[in-house]
Amino acid sequence: MPVYDQSYRHWHGVLNSRTQQWFIIARSGIKILWRKWMIILVAFAAIPFFIRVAHIYIATRLVDTVQFGKFASQIQINPELFKTFINQQSFFILLIVVFAGSGLISTDKKFNALQLYFSKPLSKWDYLLGKFAIVGFYVFVISLLPALLLFFTKVLISDDLSFLKQHYWVPFALLGFYLIIILIYGGLILALSSLGKGARFAGIGFFALYILTDLIKKILAYEPDIGIISIGADVQQMGDFIFGLPLTHSFPAWLAAFVLLIISVTCLFILNSQVRGTDIVK
Repeated sequence: MPVYDQSYRHWHGVLNSRTQQWFIIARSGIKILWRKWMIILVAFAAIPFFIRVAHIYIATRLVDTVQFGKFASQIQINPELFKTFINQQSFFILLIVVFAGSGLISTDKKFNALQLYFSKPLSKWDYLLGKFAIVGFYVFVISLLPALLLFFTKVLISDDLSFLKQHYWVPFALLGFYLIIILIYGGLILALSSLGKGARFAGIGFFALYILTDLIKKILAYEPDIGIISIGADVQQMGDFIFGLPLTHSFPAWLAAFVLLIISVTCLFILNSQVRGTDIVK
């Protein structure tokens, strides 16, 4: 029987950098979630955008016409308009966060997929960043992206660059507000998803925390500062601060930032403890 030479062969492939690991997870998750119900939800979320585009066009181009002059004069195109737009998208944002994020980690735990993930050259933070990016992408599509398009629509249809020169900082404020939303809502839904092996638990838990804290704020409305217990109120307060608007609630913005920081650290602690390649069975 002949003996063949099995000497060492050099590998001639291309080694992917570590920066692509999280992106692969994110891309795969985004494709999986792009189903009929997600497309319908995104389509409904786009309706307010087109209404705002019409408002901006009327207020910019038709303000001197007889038909639209009175209506156009009532439309104020200022930083508050763009922040208000994201606030009006809150309902869709909450739905997107729950539908996109509730099963991201719980499903992996249910089918023991974490062992497969971490048997690869993949760190825990690559995994978590990829999961965050999935939620962040869909929230971006229905909030930050249309808000930026509204801003540049106003810039493009204006007769000069005075609006851009005066409000050049608005896109950065929109980005900051978006990052706060993703950090809090995304972190919360992923932390809840990591605590169980069912997406239903994470979704119900998220809505329970959001609605319950807001309900307590309304019940104890006679104590204005109690509003700080509401997650939604804290996010709203930070949005007002970033855009330089009068604060909606009576408690200071720094206190809202402190509460949101505690929530973020807690979610990070839960994710760090729950996401691991092996489970200890007692």
